[in-house]
Amino acid sequence: MADTEICYYGPNIFLRGTPAGGKWPATAVVTIYRHPKPYFSPTSSSPVCFGQKGWIKLRMKDVDPYRFTWDVSPVYIGDSLNALSGNIYRVTAENLKTGCIVDTSIEIQGYKAITAAFIGSISNGAPCLSPIHPTLRIFNNCVGAVSGTWHWGDGSSEPFDPAMSPKHSYTGEKNHYKVKLVVQNTGGCKDSAEAEYCYRDTVVYYIPNAFTPNNDGFNDKLESFVIGAMEFEMLIYNRWGQIVFRSENPNHFWDGTFNSNPCPEGVYAYRIKFKGRKTPNKQDKGSVLLLRPKN
Repeated sequence: MADTEICYYGPNIFLRGTPAGGKWPATAVVTIYRHPKPYFSPTSSSPVCFGQKGWIKLRMKDVDPYRFTWDVSPVYIGDSLNALSGNIYRVTAENLKTGCIVDTSIEIQGYKAITAAFIGSISNGAPCLSPIHPTLRIFNNCVGAVSGTWHWGDGSSEPFDPAMSPKHSYTGEKNHYKVKLVVQNTGGCKDSAEAEYCYRDTVVYYIPNAFTPNNDGFNDKLESFVIGAMEFEMLIYNRWGQIVFRSENPNHFWDGTFNSNPCPEGVYAYRIKFKGRKTPNKQDKGSVLLLRPKN
């Protein structure tokens, strides 16, 4: 029997034999040289953002020469690998002196993917923001984000809270508002998303056709309802064309008096003039019935 060398990393080997013909005594000595198991000593890059490349650098704990083969496509041979982070890569090390082979799997560390995403909604399903529907409600659909900033497109901003779906109201200085969200994860990896929303300037108003100023707490004033007017004027005339009420404040209501004296029952004419932020001057007219119920 000849001496031999093996790549064996298990427990000790014991040999037992029977001499030819089964006759004793017989002696045979075989020397088995067992090579020590190779051990990897890898280093790798610090965690990087998802989709970016990191690196692995290999060396062995002994000083023998090695050939490293990476199980990638195409197969790569070398003591270092640059590849996408967040993945595990298998490598085989062959000792060029002994022929022993060992393999392992190593991960290039990376942060999980971060996604900035949101959906904007206007009340009642309106296609555009307006003085009637000035508020944009946001549904936060971000993944992996821990901080960031909402940029509302009107010069204002606010911090991003991953647990919140914020709201923001607009006044109509622009015809379109671009909302942008910039977020980042614990590693500082960033992503952004943006969407544009239209704003339709309009003025809505309503003038009741009657009121009863008798101090019973119900319908005692002619309360006009006006939304979106940047300029406003209301004039009320009696039957002789005399102005009995004038206001440039849509929230200033007529109480049915003139010079602090109660006006008589009857039909009164009104004329309103108004202008939106960007809409032209407009006017409308109509009549209202002043009633004084008898107690």
